Amino acid sequence: MDTVVVVSRREGAHEDLYGRSGEVDVLDRLVADVRNGRGRPLVLHGAPGSGKSTLLDRLRERASGVRVLRVNGVAGETELPFAAVQRLCAPLRAGLGHLPPVHRDALATVLGLCGGPAPSAARVGTAVAGLLARVGSARAVVCLLDDAHLMDRASRESLAAAARRCAGRVAFVFALPDPGHWGELRRFERLLVAGLVDRDAHALLTARLHAPLDPRVRDRVVAEADGNPRALVDAAVSIGPTEMAFCAPAEPRPPLGPPWEAALNTALDGLGTPGRELFALAAAEPFGDAVTVLRAAAHLGIGPDAVEEAEATGLLVLAPRVRFATPLLRTAVYARAAVEQRRRVHAALARSTPAGEAPERRAWHRGQATVTFDEAVAAQLQDAAENTDGRGGATTAALWELAASLTADRQTRALRMLAGARARHRTGALRQTLHLLADVHTAPLPALERAQAAVLRAQTRYGVHRDTAAVRSLTEAARHAAVSGHQHVRDVSALDALTAQIFAGRLRAPQEPDAVGAASPAQPEESSSAGAATPPTTDGPAGVGTYPGGPPTVAAAPHPTPDAPSGTGPATPPATGELPTAGTATPPATDGPPLSRARALLLEALRTHMLHGYAPAVPLLRRAVEAHLAAGPALPHPDGNGNWLVCHAAVDLWDAAAWESLAERTVITARAAGAASVLPAALVHQAFADLHRGRLDRAAARVAEADAISAAMGAVSPGHATLTLAAWRGEGDRTAALAASCRRDAEARGEGRLLSAVEYAEAVLHNALGGYARAFEVIATATALDEPASRPWVLPERLEAAVRTGHLREAEAVTERLAVCARLTGTDWAHGIHLRALALLTDDARADALYRGSAQRLTAAGAALQAARTRLLWGEWLRRNGQAARARVPLRAAHAAFVRAGARGFAERAAGELAAAGERPGADASGARAALTAQEERIARLVARGATTKEVAAALVLSPRTVDAHLRSIFRKLGISSRRRLRDAAILPSG
Repeated sequence: MDTVVVVSRREGAHEDLYGRSGEVDVLDRLVADVRNGRGRPLVLHGAPGSGKSTLLDRLRERASGVRVLRVNGVAGETELPFAAVQRLCAPLRAGLGHLPPVHRDALATVLGLCGGPAPSAARVGTAVAGLLARVGSARAVVCLLDDAHLMDRASRESLAAAARRCAGRVAFVFALPDPGHWGELRRFERLLVAGLVDRDAHALLTARLHAPLDPRVRDRVVAEADGNPRALVDAAVSIGPTEMAFCAPAEPRPPLGPPWEAALNTALDGLGTPGRELFALAAAEPFGDAVTVLRAAAHLGIGPDAVEEAEATGLLVLAPRVRFATPLLRTAVYARAAVEQRRRVHAALARSTPAGEAPERRAWHRGQATVTFDEAVAAQLQDAAENTDGRGGATTAALWELAASLTADRQTRALRMLAGARARHRTGALRQTLHLLADVHTAPLPALERAQAAVLRAQTRYGVHRDTAAVRSLTEAARHAAVSGHQHVRDVSALDALTAQIFAGRLRAPQEPDAVGAASPAQPEESSSAGAATPPTTDGPAGVGTYPGGPPTVAAAPHPTPDAPSGTGPATPPATGELPTAGTATPPATDGPPLSRARALLLEALRTHMLHGYAPAVPLLRRAVEAHLAAGPALPHPDGNGNWLVCHAAVDLWDAAAWESLAERTVITARAAGAASVLPAALVHQAFADLHRGRLDRAAARVAEADAISAAMGAVSPGHATLTLAAWRGEGDRTAALAASCRRDAEARGEGRLLSAVEYAEAVLHNALGGYARAFEVIATATALDEPASRPWVLPERLEAAVRTGHLREAEAVTERLAVCARLTGTDWAHGIHLRALALLTDDARADALYRGSAQRLTAAGAALQAARTRLLWGEWLRRNGQAARARVPLRAAHAAFVRAGARGFAERAAGELAAAGERPGADASGARAALTAQEERIARLVARGATTKEVAAALVLSPRTVDAHLRSIFRKLGISSRRRLRDAAILPSG
């Protein structure tokens, strides 16, 4: 009897699976049932691309405590009898001896262990059922048979027979497009994986796009995909982050694939000229507007017969909305149309599009149909671009570019190209931007627009290359913009020049122009009075940000005198509204729009920091951050690096809440505005904020997206973020490889800031693994440079390494600098780190209270990893002072926090301390260890017995690379970093 499982089409996603909550629940229940001895077969069916394999992937990952055997059907094995059975049973052949002789001999023949005639499918199926029952008596088994329709006939019949006999602790899940042609499966429970509802389809498409689509285009893509996840993902790749509504790419990306390619060839070859014209017409209309397409068809003399002929192909529907069978077909059809045919259909669409309803669409079609210069059409395109600005950067860019191509006057054409280049830059199309600006560079332009073009070109070159020449271009552009008389251009260019100088850091050549001078406000009344004052005494080297004579010699340089002595107890935050008086700069005038005031404050704060040091800059940094937070949801710096800099300012203030808020707002507004060029830096800031809170997996996802967007733009990849995550995860070999790569990149580009990031990551890793001498050494230069937004990261690493290696004078100097940070900012984050520093330097009973206060402050600040590090140090101190029982409490909490976060190096260090304090670290991390998948647990147990990667791969029929990937996941979940720790039986769950 047929049993069909019906799932509700609940809107929403189950974790990373959009709209599959019902299916996930059914599979979870199946796993729970088989654990409890209620195994059964299930058939998972749905259209190709509906996500059946993804659901099986999830089941395999989450089926803890269950042995999962997975076999995929392979088209090339259809003529090899029992090929799929061989692959399913190969890992279980050790159990053949427990089967009755007739069944043992049947399976042995199938597995090639003995000769003889091929057994019947029914006998093999019974033998497979017996073998699985034997295995299931020790641990429940789930057999996943993906693409079952591609398996050889003998395997299909055998496995169906085995599934009919499965019960107890054995279950089968078959996945195939349509079970109708396989009669054996009709008797099994079936679960249809249907198309996604519109809301989930929109969510999946949006998640795969890095820039927003016109809502009407998004609706068309979703309709054409018909809820098919693979079609939606392919469409997202085809459209890309810089594609726009009216532009069909020259050829589809990715390619259609053989079935669709063959179907399109057959359809077009069988159509007459009107039918092919109708296909091109439908492909050129971006929104699937059937009324417009049919009107245009009438203008071209295409009658109802051609409409019926086109729809009969099954690839195109013309009413009630125009829909291709899959989104990639539209771009493929458009790419195949000849130039003359494209102009003809665009002209017809322009005549059929009411100007009042869709002026930008009408203008676009008119422009595409125009052969030579036409100022009237170009002016319409300009009007459309100005009206769409802010609603879609790529759409705006394409309208400006088409307008420029139809403009005869050189200056007008250059101005339109400059506007298009600005829109392209915002979408992240950096190389296209440079191409446009190359023509603008030689064109006659007014002084202001020439300055804008120079700044934009320098920004774009810096985004692509980020090298010494690009830094020089930004600095020169800022100097020219300073005399342009336009405040916005001057401020944006100055902020970008300062950004470039911060990135260049220690590798900036002494002869390079000084960006701080270029950043000086042109209007005297807007200047800060501090700029002309004698630099005050600070807690860092005066002028260290500008590196006028190259990087300092760290080994010989004594630590500077701090601007405030450290106390013997916790630093006291200033009273509300109180600001330090010594060396405080007078803020600039703040008349004008809120965003202009915010930019001016940020610029002055950075200048003060780089010229006079940290302490006098803190009040200005605070005002700049507050101004940006108060400026509203608009993107404060859509055309430059100001968003990155204001997030850095929040870090300099040790204000995690402001930092997260600014980064999140930047990401949200950049997505909405299509400002892809802003996204990578903002995503990296979000990732580091996640790291601060101990959410390493979420941070890794953000870094991966930032890396993908950077690659799509042709910009420099944020490699330092990947390196930092690897260090916090305790991945020694990977950290070393990434550090070497980043060093090469830094030296090749002249990017000293990247060297500081490398040194920080290496110090984290060495401190985690107890390599304090190496940590002390590698972090020395970054500590001495005192670069903007470096203190919260660099100083804690230097401090711990200094204390552990006996460099007490250096530890005291770092503690004094931390006291300054705590006093000036008053945040829990800064106070928590300072209290920990005092505790590390205290060797009496006061340390206990200091550690407790540090943990409380850091927990309140949301600094999960730093709070865990305080508890680790606290437990170490207690154990070394003969208080092992008390030490176990903070050590246990630290170990659990590191395991949850995936900080394996620190987790292993905490585990070692717990063991030394008399407690096995396995007991309190059971929740994390239970998260091992069945496959991971199998691999872990084999490795714990001494098996090599190759031996594990052979035993489980996996590739060595897959085994290594599973091992990395196992190490992260168990909070360890070596195979040796797996050999401790207590590290694995019992069973």
